[in-house]
Order: sequence, then C-alpha cells, then structure tokens
Amino acid sequence: MPQVGDIFSSGVDWVTATFKADDAGAAALLRRCQTHWAAIEQAGGKMEVLSPLQYHGVRGGSVFFGSRKDGHMFQATSAAANVWYSEVLKFGCVPNITRLDLQVTAYRAPGDFAFAPRYRKAVRHFEKRMGRARPAVLATVDKNLSGDSLRIGAPSSEFSMNIYDKSDESAGLVPPDLSRFESRNAEHLARRLWKELSEGANPQKLAHSHNLARLLKVGVRPEWADHAVPEYFTPDRPKQDDFSRLMWLSNDVSKTVAGLIERGYVHEVIAHLGLGEVVEQLARESIPGLKERLTRESWKAPPTPPRLETFLSPQGAREILKRQDREREKRTRKRLQGIAGSDPTDAKQED
Repeated sequence: MPQVGDIFSSGVDWVTATFKADDAGAAALLRRCQTHWAAIEQAGGKMEVLSPLQYHGVRGGSVFFGSRKDGHMFQATSAAANVWYSEVLKFGCVPNITRLDLQVTAYRAPGDFAFAPRYRKAVRHFEKRMGRARPAVLATVDKNLSGDSLRIGAPSSEFSMNIYDKSDESAGLVPPDLSRFESRNAEHLARRLWKELSEGANPQKLAHSHNLARLLKVGVRPEWADHAVPEYFTPDRPKQDDFSRLMWLSNDVSKTVAGLIERGYVHEVIAHLGLGEVVEQLARESIPGLKERLTRESWKAPPTPPRLETFLSPQGAREILKRQDREREKRTRKRLQGIAGSDPTDAKQED
C-alpha cells in the first residue's frame, strides 16, 4: 500500500515553444503532429481549430501546432507534454521556450482536505520568521468545485506554484488522496529548465528537485520531500506495486505503442499485448455483430498528412477537418452496411 509522501507521478506537464518560420525542424515536428492527429481522428477523437496569438492551427490529443507569417507555435499539455517534449528535441528544432510546467503528484494522509490552508499558514509563518513587515510571497487559497487549492506567486510572474487535490479534479481516473504540486515556469526560468532537459536530465527527477527547492524557499516542506522519485517497473528490476506498473506503462510503453499504431500495426499491438478478448468484448457491447467485421481491412493506415502550407490560414485547417469528417462518415457507413446489409438510400442513388 502507498504511504504518505510516496510519489505517484512527476515530470513535464506543459510546454509551449515558438519557432522561426524557416526552422526545418519545426516542419518535421508538424508532420509528426499531423500523423498523431490522423491516428486520433481515426479512433474517433476530436480536433479543434484554434488561433492563439494569431497562430492558426489545430489541436488534438492535447497537442497543438499553429503557424503565422513570422513563425510557428507548438504546445503540449497534461500527460502529453511529458512525451512530446522529447519530440521537439528529436527533430533538432531551435525553440524559444515560453512556458514549461513541472508537476509532482504524491499521496497525502487519507481524508486530509485541509492541506491548502495549512501550506498557506506555513508560508506566512516563514515570512514572519524572516522578519519581513509585509508578505513577500503571494499565497491565496481558491475555493472551487475541485476543492481548495493554494496558488503561490502570481500567474503572470516568472514562477508560480499551484497545489491542489488531483483526486478531486480527476475523479475516478486516479487513486484517492493525491495532491499535485504544479510549478509554472516562464521566461528565463523556463529556458534554463529546457536547457537541462536538452542535456539529458531526467524529467521526473528534475520536476522533483525543482519544485522541492522552490517550495523550501517559501517555507513549505511537503510530505514527499524525503521521498525519491520511484524507479518505475522494468523487467530487470520488477516492482510489485500496481501503481508503479501503471506509471511504467504511461511513461515508457505508451510511446512505443502509439508509434506502432500510427504506422498501421493496430492488430499486431492488440495481439502482442494479449488484448484480443478485451477488444472483442468491447466491440460486442458497442455494436452487436461488429466482432465479425473487425478485419485487417477495416483498420487501414492513417491518411497521408497534409502539407505545411495548408496550416498557414484558418481556412486551410477547416478544410482538413471537413475532409476528415467526410472520410470518417464514409468508413462508418461502410462498416454498418457490412453488419446490417446494404443501405436502402445508397441503393436508390445507384438506381
């Protein structure tokens, strides 16, 4: 059983980067994003057309890429950021990192919901002990639907920290009694952290050391201060904790699986992971008779990604999404025809 202070997860939680218009690495990164979006679209996921700061582009699966005349912008959030920051490094991009968030999620005492006011009190006590007449650190407790959260520092500053109840925010998706310590780093601080990542720093350990050092500077010593980042389950060093194994799947295995699926090896992945019966059961529950129609021909490789020029205007992005919608409807119609027989409306059109 996990103990108070045991770390559930840590690593990169947000990355925003901009690139010059002639950055060849950014063009390669866009093609990688388009392959990722195509796989999400094929699985029934949704895409959004967005224009933050006049960068016109698309977001899907927590990954955004947009362009404007003077350059491009890439953004990955949540768990996707911990995977995609390495993609930026892999393609040899020369990014200007404008924001880099690091998170540590750890177990707290069962039923402890007063951690935000308690940490705020620690900050205030530290200020008084330092002999400061006025608080030098902004610390506010926000009450919201996900419970109390403590924000240290202003969101517009180079550094701020948000401490909140991760179990309430992601009810049912993570174990109970988890607190998240999320640092928001911008400007010079973000670029310094990015330099460490580009030089091979472990993102989990970097998040642990950076967030802990920043908390200690304002008088907060979290329960996980003396707990090291866990070495996740590996074949040569097995761990019996189920949550560690899940984190191993999330941090290591998911990258390989996603790459294989994007290259069209859906059935091979299902077979090698031993998930055939699970997939068949889900198919039977969703559409009766679909089990017999899940053949190799039903799962084709993602379509060829569109060219870079199509993302230089919002109209081009909208056309891509419309075409993807039409292709998805066509595939769905063919599959349903194979299950329920020919479609009368199509028969009339042929006549």
